Amino acid sequence: MAETTMEAAKMDEETTQAFVAKIDMARVALNDQRHDIEGYGSGINAAYKLLCEAQAMAPENHAIADEIKKLSGFMVDTTSQNQAAEVVKTPTENTENKANKANKANKATIMANSSHAPSIAEQLMQQWQIKPVIEILVCVSENQLKGLADTIDSVSTQLYSNWKLTVISNMPSPDPVFQKHDILQWVQTANFQQGVNDAITSSSADWLGLIEAGGCLDGEALFALANHDNLKGDRWQIIYSDEDHTAADKSYCQPIFKPDFDIERFTDNKLIGGFCFTRKALLQKIDGICLSVEHSNNDMVLRATNLVDASTVGHIPSILFHRPLITTENEATSSLHANVA
Repeated sequence: MAETTMEAAKMDEETTQAFVAKIDMARVALNDQRHDIEGYGSGINAAYKLLCEAQAMAPENHAIADEIKKLSGFMVDTTSQNQAAEVVKTPTENTENKANKANKANKATIMANSSHAPSIAEQLMQQWQIKPVIEILVCVSENQLKGLADTIDSVSTQLYSNWKLTVISNMPSPDPVFQKHDILQWVQTANFQQGVNDAITSSSADWLGLIEAGGCLDGEALFALANHDNLKGDRWQIIYSDEDHTAADKSYCQPIFKPDFDIERFTDNKLIGGFCFTRKALLQKIDGICLSVEHSNNDMVLRATNLVDASTVGHIPSILFHRPLITTENEATSSLHANVA
């Protein structure tokens, strides 16, 4: 890893940005096997091409060379797996299920056989200028406690560790762990809106986002956010991503691949969704997130564009959020409305 940092230090600024961008796109290709990267395709093959180009910029970078060798093996293994799958598949399998299985199989192969994803992340983090603090806010009523456990599990396993979690609830904390760790906070209040407002005001985080109880962050979600903060800087004030749904059997389905931000399109279609993080300073200027409206994240973003240019609303074209299939954003907030002043 040290070799990667030393090599990057020898590049000029333009080459360094191109080098980091190619590694970032390789990560996207591996994280979301279904996402097509223009000029490269998708999945492992796209990642392989991108890493080869990155290596050409830094030919003495042994870490990149090692990753390319690993991917070469995976490309062969994956081809064999796909051929075998074609033989044993049944006519009743639908396209969505096949895509879901292929995506999970490719991720499992990569994570089980190498440290590919963490090693690329480590290389990128060594080049970061900042490591922003990201705070996740979750509003929880009594019937959402089971969903909260799933959300906490997804946060606790994040690749990027500089995060905080604040739960706003009308109940006392059911677990003393919230009193033992500075990165965890449980706020008991009869007024959810006031609780969210107070949490934003008192937060020391750089970025804050409200997600529904039961929603799960992808393992690289906060890493992707922090990486784009380093790449884009103040040019991005709000970040949202693609998302999908989690079925009862824990499989992923019904992906939502979103376009880049456009005010008219997003006003009509409410496309921001469940993964949306905003810089604290901007969030305070627009009086936070309004829980009493439908599609609260979409509402928040549109209000923000009254103060900042639409170009500062950034889109990460990767599935970073998994929403329970039986829960919509409206249903998740409806149980809170009675507690909002």
